[in-house]
Amino acid sequence: MIALGSLAATAGDRMSPILVKELRQGLRATTFTGAFVLIHLVMIASVLLAVGVTPSRYWDPAASLFWGTIWLWSVIILPARAYGELRRELRDRTLELTFLTRLTAWRTIQGKWLSVFLQTVLVISAVLPYAVLRYFVGRVDLVMDMTGLALVLLTSGVATALMLLAAACQSWMLNIAFAVGAVFLLPWGAWGLLMAMSTPLRSLVGRSAMPLNGVAAVLAAVMTTGFLLELAASRIAPAAENHALRKRALALGALLFAAFVAPSGDPGWMGAASAVVLFTCMDAVCERPLTLRTLYLPFARRGAPGRLLGRLFYPGWPSGMLFTAVALAGLALYWSRLGMTPRAVHAIALALPAFVLFPLAITQLLAPRTQRRWTWYGAAQLGGGFAAILWLIMASVVSRSPDVECVCPTIALLASMRSTSAAVAAPCRSANALALLAMVGFLCLHQRAAWRELSAAERRAAAPDAG
Repeated sequence: MIALGSLAATAGDRMSPILVKELRQGLRATTFTGAFVLIHLVMIASVLLAVGVTPSRYWDPAASLFWGTIWLWSVIILPARAYGELRRELRDRTLELTFLTRLTAWRTIQGKWLSVFLQTVLVISAVLPYAVLRYFVGRVDLVMDMTGLALVLLTSGVATALMLLAAACQSWMLNIAFAVGAVFLLPWGAWGLLMAMSTPLRSLVGRSAMPLNGVAAVLAAVMTTGFLLELAASRIAPAAENHALRKRALALGALLFAAFVAPSGDPGWMGAASAVVLFTCMDAVCERPLTLRTLYLPFARRGAPGRLLGRLFYPGWPSGMLFTAVALAGLALYWSRLGMTPRAVHAIALALPAFVLFPLAITQLLAPRTQRRWTWYGAAQLGGGFAAILWLIMASVVSRSPDVECVCPTIALLASMRSTSAAVAAPCRSANALALLAMVGFLCLHQRAAWRELSAAERRAAAPDAG
């Protein structure tokens, strides 16, 4: 008992200071207290509705009130509060004082996310008795309700990480993109996660082990959350922190797990791993090259093998191009293991590098020294998207021709996979391959100076009298 008492007394000192601060402020806020009481009142009303109102074939008012309240608070309000708090701290520049301590950007973002996650756990724990009451009232599957609450918890974690990333980006274009993605993708992702978790549970009630595809869905959600948090930390981190290593290693780890550990052809892991790899490649080619000694020292002091490995994980778009080549090659091999035809694999091998590198070539051509690389890259990617839409319209209205299909390398995947005739597809692939080689050659010419600076930074880091 004494040991437990001392552990409880020092728990605040052992936890992250950011977590303690955010959790204390969040729980003491009037909005949280009032909303918590209101949630209990709404839960009581949902139970009374379940007792007194018979649901129709198309609508159950008790279930709608029960789940709507939980989803509104856990997936919308709490993540929005995290977004507002981080935006306010970035606007007031109060995080700069935090970085003068031993706290890193990762621990700061992690503490903010964990605070919201624990508040979500508190809310879900508070509604558990009402879920049991709904079961005794009748017409409710308790296993499905528990699965739904787990889904709310996972979706809240992903939504909070996404909102923290949107707040950390401080770009109106990216914020609009995140808002659109949250509105359109989160409901579909949550529905797919619910289907992946709940469908096997209907037939496996009473067994002790959770179905493998449910575990894969949970791991995919955890992996996506960690990746989004790392992206958010990299946006607010000082230049001395190498977040490129973590982001790229996480992307490669997700790809290897999806290829060799996850169930073969599992749609959750396939989609999550592919999205993480593609977004990491786009983020890698948008990074600014840095020559700080602390970024190169962990690799340079390990000799030639360490420096060779560092070429994949140094911050900056030159090393990002090498990482992109390795990651996209692994992604193409992974998709080929899923049973894709050789023609589709060839189309992907041409389309994915063009999809990532074409906006980079536009950025290097028009604004090679810009500090807002993501803005230029996103604008070029948006232009490629409009070109794809125009191509689809022209291909459906006008007779298809190779010249129309090969206008933009960004739409090479659509063009190559739409062409069913070998006489049409072969010239299109040849033109796309030539365009891809031209882009790679142009980017290699532009990165010569960056590689010279990188090699000089490696030599300074490896020198025994450096620093």
